[in-house]
Amino acid sequence: MKLTFDKGTIRIQGDVRVPNSTWDERSKTYRAMALYYRDILNFLKRSGFDFNDEVLDLLPCHELQSSAVLRDY
Repeated sequence: MKLTFDKGTIRIQGDVRVPNSTWDERSKTYRAMALYYRDILNFLKRSGFDFNDEVLDLLPCHELQSSAVLRDY
């Protein structure tokens, strides 16, 4: 089973329906809104399923800095 992030949703590839997910015919996977990520992880861990979590495989990003000076209120 594999979890990935796609456009605000968690894609669940495998034969297990997790809570708050629905079948997506286009991708042939179950999908859940990303706000349920923690619930999905907890469910899979409690149930003892072996899964690969790739949700947080984020693209590298340079450190952002700002030279703005905030005013005193």
